[in-house]
Amino acid sequence: MRCADNDGMRPIHLLANQKSEQHTVEMLEALLAAGAEADARDYSGASLLHQLCHRNIISQAGTLRLVRRLLVHKPQHASSSKDSLSRTAVDPSASDDDAGWSPLHYALDSLSRAAESETQSSIQQVVDLMRSSSSCLSSFDPSRPRDNAADGYLKRRGAHNHLPMADRADVLRGERSIDGIAKRLLRTDLPPQRVVVLLGAGASTSAGIPDYRSNTGLYATSKGGRDAFNPAAFAEDHVATWSFLRRTFGPAVSGEMRPTPAHRFIAMLHAKDMLQRVYSQNIDGLEVSAGVPDEKLVCCHGSVRKAHCASCGAEADALSAFNMEEGAPRCVSCDTGIVRPGVVWFGEALPRRFETLQTEDLEACTLLLIMGTTLQVYPFASLPSRCPLLTPRLLINQEAVGPFREPDLGAHEYRDVAWLGSCDEGVGALIKALGWNKP
Repeated sequence: MRCADNDGMRPIHLLANQKSEQHTVEMLEALLAAGAEADARDYSGASLLHQLCHRNIISQAGTLRLVRRLLVHKPQHASSSKDSLSRTAVDPSASDDDAGWSPLHYALDSLSRAAESETQSSIQQVVDLMRSSSSCLSSFDPSRPRDNAADGYLKRRGAHNHLPMADRADVLRGERSIDGIAKRLLRTDLPPQRVVVLLGAGASTSAGIPDYRSNTGLYATSKGGRDAFNPAAFAEDHVATWSFLRRTFGPAVSGEMRPTPAHRFIAMLHAKDMLQRVYSQNIDGLEVSAGVPDEKLVCCHGSVRKAHCASCGAEADALSAFNMEEGAPRCVSCDTGIVRPGVVWFGEALPRRFETLQTEDLEACTLLLIMGTTLQVYPFASLPSRCPLLTPRLLINQEAVGPFREPDLGAHEYRDVAWLGSCDEGVGALIKALGWNKP
């Protein structure tokens, strides 16, 4: 009966959600007889008695009987005082949760919020029973404020709590830093490293391509920036779309634009046979320019290095389209259709590779490296939660995002490292910690 879910809830806690008055009491007696602890706590420090006193539960049929059983129950075959449920162990006025409230606090709060007289009457019965069962009323402070900032639940919740503390401690061995990540990558007592990289626009800004969502990004500074990914805007003025794409991404497609240190570091991981896959939100293809092979790359939002006819779907020559001085290219297969860039427009599905590879890649992942992304666009933003619980996660970014926003309050502080700064500076620090030569 000590098994718990990811919120720390045990079978006895689930009785608070049962609707049948008769069956819930029978189930409670069966659980207690089987050795369940009447005062078992979830990850917020709440017992079943706490849960029963919440205002959406306390007035339900059967709550009064459950509360009475919890307060007076004693096993039929108690062999010692330890087998007996003492009133002190679940004293309704003194058994506090992490927020500092006892069951009686919650019951009184529910009573004060009840609007109907019938509901007030049923809650009052629970309050009266608790008062009569308490041995600590002299020290009970009904006006004590609830600590809504209590963070015990955030630190305890999640499937990671089922992992031994020793295993969690071994992930970074107390070094939540770039150095700790580097030492993990260089350990010889672990299986071969398989690094999965999640790449955003911040990795390409030093090459000369603006990001999208910052104050100086494409969406904020250029109407064409948002329209370039809008199928309706393309249908209305495909010449304007192609003009914007040539100005912004032409140097990357032609090879004039050089990949950044962040891109070259990813290629270095591949050269060392440590790269599992790159999931890139970028459409510039600079990963390929750096030496990352196509099979190691998932272009989540497509690529400007590919193109096809908007009418017949035939593949088109993207380089020729970008080499045009002006206008929109026409399809050579059907002669009438307009060639569109091979990017994912708003409202379109992501490439099949994104769906078919992510399970395999994230299960194999031994380090998740997240660079230059806001982690605001789904389903890409869901990927950090998909890797194994003993896999370290390193964020290199200008700001903390996603699960890294509150690393000291989060459930995964044992494996998460956030390095705040540019992607190029971050990979430089990691390369130095690894003792590798810069690419």
